Amino acid sequence: MNKKKKFILPLPQRSISIEVNNNYDFSSPEKGIVMARPKQVDPVDYETYIGKNKSILHNDPQREMLTFPYDDIIIPPPNPPKRMRTLYSTVPDSALDEAKDLLLRQCIKSYTDSCHIVRFKYSAYAGRYEKLPNIKNTDPLPQHTFEIDAEPEERGDEDTKSLTARIQKTGWLYKGPDGGKENIISFTRQFKKRYFILKQESDFTYSLQFYKDERKTDAKGAIFLDLATEARPNSKRGKHCFEVVLTNDRPPYVFAAESETEMNDWIRVLNKAINAAETASNVSMERNREEVQTPDKSGEKAEISMHPELVKYNRESDLMLTKAREENRHNLFRVYPGIRFHFDEDDEEEDENQEDIEVFPATVCDHYLMRLVDFKLKTQVNLAEEGLGQKFANPEPFFLSFALYDAKEGKKISEDFYIDPNEKEIRQMVPDDVLLASDKLHSVEGRNTSPNLHDLSEEWLLKKDRHGVFSVTSCHAEVYLFVRVEKVLQGSLSQACDQYLKAPSGNKVYKQMRQFCSQIGHHRMPFGWAARQLIIETNGPAELKIYRQDPSKFSEQEVIKVLQDLKKPEKQGKLQEIPGCLKITIHKTNPDQPLQNTLTSSLVPIKPFPIPPPDPPAIEVEQFVLDRASFCDTFDSYVNHLYVYPMNLRYEHQKSFTKARNIACCVEIRDSDDENAIPLKRIYARPEVGVFTTVASATVLHHNTSPDFLEEVKIALPIQLHDKHHILFRFYHVSCEGSKSNRSSASSIKKRDNIETPVGFAWLPLLSQGRVSVGEQSIQVAACTSLPKDYLSARSPDRSIPAPEIKWVDNGKPIFKVKVHLQSTVYTKDQHLHNFFYHCQKIENALMPGTDVDSLNKIKLDKPTMDLEKTFLSNSAKSLHAVDVLTYVQFLPTVLNQLFSLLVKTISDDVALNAVKVLIHIVTEVSLADKQDALKSYVKYVFNPDPIPKGSKNVHTVHEELAKNLTTILRPANADNVVVCKFLKYSWFFFEILIKSMALYLIGTDRIKMPRNERFTSDYQFRIQNLLQTLTPNIIQKQREMPRETKMANQSLAKFVKSCFTLMDRGFVFKNIASYVEQFGPGDSKSLYDLKFEFLCEVCSHEHYIPLCLPIMRKGMIKSFKDIKLEGNFIYHFF
Repeated sequence: MNKKKKFILPLPQRSISIEVNNNYDFSSPEKGIVMARPKQVDPVDYETYIGKNKSILHNDPQREMLTFPYDDIIIPPPNPPKRMRTLYSTVPDSALDEAKDLLLRQCIKSYTDSCHIVRFKYSAYAGRYEKLPNIKNTDPLPQHTFEIDAEPEERGDEDTKSLTARIQKTGWLYKGPDGGKENIISFTRQFKKRYFILKQESDFTYSLQFYKDERKTDAKGAIFLDLATEARPNSKRGKHCFEVVLTNDRPPYVFAAESETEMNDWIRVLNKAINAAETASNVSMERNREEVQTPDKSGEKAEISMHPELVKYNRESDLMLTKAREENRHNLFRVYPGIRFHFDEDDEEEDENQEDIEVFPATVCDHYLMRLVDFKLKTQVNLAEEGLGQKFANPEPFFLSFALYDAKEGKKISEDFYIDPNEKEIRQMVPDDVLLASDKLHSVEGRNTSPNLHDLSEEWLLKKDRHGVFSVTSCHAEVYLFVRVEKVLQGSLSQACDQYLKAPSGNKVYKQMRQFCSQIGHHRMPFGWAARQLIIETNGPAELKIYRQDPSKFSEQEVIKVLQDLKKPEKQGKLQEIPGCLKITIHKTNPDQPLQNTLTSSLVPIKPFPIPPPDPPAIEVEQFVLDRASFCDTFDSYVNHLYVYPMNLRYEHQKSFTKARNIACCVEIRDSDDENAIPLKRIYARPEVGVFTTVASATVLHHNTSPDFLEEVKIALPIQLHDKHHILFRFYHVSCEGSKSNRSSASSIKKRDNIETPVGFAWLPLLSQGRVSVGEQSIQVAACTSLPKDYLSARSPDRSIPAPEIKWVDNGKPIFKVKVHLQSTVYTKDQHLHNFFYHCQKIENALMPGTDVDSLNKIKLDKPTMDLEKTFLSNSAKSLHAVDVLTYVQFLPTVLNQLFSLLVKTISDDVALNAVKVLIHIVTEVSLADKQDALKSYVKYVFNPDPIPKGSKNVHTVHEELAKNLTTILRPANADNVVVCKFLKYSWFFFEILIKSMALYLIGTDRIKMPRNERFTSDYQFRIQNLLQTLTPNIIQKQREMPRETKMANQSLAKFVKSCFTLMDRGFVFKNIASYVEQFGPGDSKSLYDLKFEFLCEVCSHEHYIPLCLPIMRKGMIKSFKDIKLEGNFIYHFF
């Protein structure tokens, strides 16, 4: 029997509808009916309508729901300070006064500036309902302990009892993408480092929960092992990779460990947990089956046996109890604190009551606290025989330095940390007149060139029991702690070591070395070394073996090779051990329990820091992070260090000096080449010398005319560098025989006077083409015994400066090799970035006299200056594309601030367009390096364009110039497909910059108090309209070939339009929404419909959605639901 459809209203032209359905050809969709575009309704002029009905809105009892609040934007905008981990600012007090370079000034400004936040008061009411502020997060329910949980059941079998033995495992792993995808993507982009915890649930099964860090505050997810079958290695996905296989052909979970040992340990523990979970699941299923097979029928019997009135009372009581339970009942989804409503992104709640804000959080890394416990050789001196007290000690001073090496990467990953292990009586073997001779000679009364110590006591800083805090971003089994043991220069290395291998009398060695210490105690020689793996956990102090130093293996590459061979038994057998004891304690610190009395590598106190300090100093050892953007941090503090490494000197062919065998290399930093110039006291000294010194010397190899050096000289660079700053190298021949001479004879006095004979000088200017010279360099050595005046001009390319005549060793060949490493947050190693800031500063300096740098856009430059700007500045802006992404991440706020400043100040369209293209490139590269959080922090906390004076006219703003140049880039005539694709994917950054710039502009100029249709100029509204009309066709046309990028651009555009309702003319915004919708047709594909409705869904989630709907327009027009009728056209198409 055929059933006819029933409609609310009769269907007109029924025969036409039936004919269309019968004649439709489903095999050829192109022959279907093309729906006509519905008639476009003109949007309401919102501001005009609100103005005309102002009195009605004001008198309406629900006017709060019908109008926008006046305090929508918090004024003045909050400017909380940036969070400092140090007790004082790391920027020196005189930095701004001394800084002259533009890059230096901008960096200092970035590190000392406070946060700049634009806060919309009611933005919390936009978005999804789960995040509404009126939904209170209740406290979690208390965890009750019941008797059945406290005591095991008597009837439980042995298998059940064995399940209570928990399997525990925690640690860091790299988690691969879900879904079993094996895309050919780099390891760092596909795998993310997470902290995993193996946890036992209440039903004795196990789950593997993972967190972002060790704080375990918010679980990112969980893997339930009762659904897993096994854990097994998977070498196809990469080195040290393994997977957890799931049931029912589900895609496995992929992980990666740091080492093969760690991977095997995880596989073993996970398989044990999987087997335990399977046993627990089977036991639980058997219990449930028993309960189902033997149901409890006592309730039915009781109900049958009860009196009818009693049954009625029982049912009423149950009903009352049920209602009572519903009162003040918690929402189950709100009670559980670990539940997450969004799994596509990390939702971080903003704490509006923070006193300070951590803008750029540091990368999570491991910190290890190292302390020297004891250093004793088997040969000891009895100080009682020398009249120095009743105790035994080493017979001579030794000097220890600690550093981390990555044997897998083949490089040193930390600076040297020095410890003085000597007793007071042994330390006094070297007189202060010998040890501090250079500092006393170069001291000038009233001049202090050393950095500020913030009133810290030098005696406390140089304590014998000071600790070192080593940081490692990527710690694995091949990271070693390497210890170098040095002693006072005595002679050959075999002579120095043999006396400890043969175990002679300690007092005899003491008397022999006391003579050397009194003459050449400031010169050192190599003695031995020790090493251990960093991640080895030990209970109590770790004892390291001391091996004899091989003089032929005295370079950094040889040290790395020795560490790589340390695990090989056949290599260890060839090492000669020195009898002695070197004990250290090293353990991983807890980030939740910060250490007291800790100092940065620049000796700045770190919070918490009680004064006076009760504990010995713990000094952070500077980490040399690998040159990878994913490992580095965005600079937010002042660090300005230079590390100089003398590598080797080739003197085997020199004929300038008769004696040049025991060669000592002394390093100084100077700011002048005048005749009476003295070195700066900015070199970090060893603890036996002081905190800072004027000279540092490398170890001496006895009778070696081509010595290799393994010395690290750490220099605190001056704030402002100039062309006269240079590193000076002095070379001396040290006579060991002269130091053993007696004091009486005239010949011995002559020998003592010739203990140090100059055998050459070399110098290295710090600046090369305006930037700090870094890397390995080979330089010439001057064959002179004293420095000539103006010696820097001898290598100067400027021939107008008279150069002194200097004789060079070995005919001027570059025989001295040195390596320079820059660890600075205010100077860059990248030549392209330096050139960009150099030309920006050159344009600023080309302004007319009396004009301000910030008013470049207000004046008209002459033609030569205009040409200079177009050529140099445009080329330098283009060259920023060649900058390494590592530099982008490190100098991110400084570079972005300068580009936005240039965008506003320049009067060249070509420079502005190139600046925007560079911005798109930087945002793309930083995002691909997994540093998108730094971009979000920059927009939210750092971006703050230069303020515009009130009443000024024809002043360019960031939002105006950015909208103009983005439209130019997106136009089909100028479109570069690569640039457009990058912009579509990361357009959120530029739209958020537009919104923040607009908000700060309104607040700074008090235009926020003006009517909305007068806040922005018609020219800017025209630019916004052009931008939206240019971007929308790109989204529609490129949707098929770039679905992900267009979806992200569409979402960013929707958020921008939604935010415009708060700042701009709302009628203008409605017109742009109508223009956006009009570009979609009724015959579009499903994906285009998705884009359109996603856009409208985002716009409709505005916090003031009800006022935007103008409900007063329909007031009085609809009295009941009967007035709502379906039109014939609607019925025709859908029924």
